[in-house]
Amino acid sequence: MDVLEEYFTFVDHPDSYLFGLLQNGTKGKILAKWPGHVLTILAKTIRTDAPYKPYQLEKVLEAIGDTDNSLRSTRRWRALHNLLSQ
Repeated sequence: MDVLEEYFTFVDHPDSYLFGLLQNGTKGKILAKWPGHVLTILAKTIRTDAPYKPYQLEKVLEAIGDTDNSLRSTRRWRALHNLLSQ
């Protein structure tokens, strides 16, 4: 993951892949199996200065925190969570 992380870039509309992470199929299993990696990808692809709240971001962050509670105290989780209160 560390090698790939530098290649991620912001996306304009992250809503579709956020929605996919909450589904029961393969994408949903990724969130349960690798919550830290998913959080890294979200932090690299979702702008914290976005003019709108990405759809389903709150549910995805809660699922990440429920899977691994220690991730709630990371800078990345807090930065994305702060986006929800703007």
